[in-house]
Amino acid sequence: MQIIRPVNVERCISCFSCVFACSRRTGHVGLGHSALRIKSTPPPTAGGSGGNYVVIMCRACKEPVCLEACQYDAIRNRRGGGIIINQEKCVGCGDCTEACPLSAIFVDPLREKAVVCIHCGECVDWCPHDILVKTEVEE
Repeated sequence: MQIIRPVNVERCISCFSCVFACSRRTGHVGLGHSALRIKSTPPPTAGGSGGNYVVIMCRACKEPVCLEACQYDAIRNRRGGGIIINQEKCVGCGDCTEACPLSAIFVDPLREKAVVCIHCGECVDWCPHDILVKTEVEE
């Protein structure tokens, strides 16, 4: 079992290769369909970028509070850490997104369902700057 972790974030140039690779996995290419985001800190000024980036993605909590927040039983624990969202049970209410302390659960604007990183590694394979790594964990 593997989890994905951001490292060397200072090397990120916000090319969004990881974001597009993730969204392509879902079958809907675009920034809003990805299970991870790149955020500029501080926010960009007019005509430029902020220069410091943060990778926002599920960090595979051992005791995810988002699971408890879901009143539709659409979230279950993932072996090795993190969660899996049952898309058929998810109603897109956003309770899990509000509960996540990292703001790492997003609502896909097209499907109106919650999306979260499933630690598949697709983003790692496409990041040209080795910012994301696969880490093996015990199940």
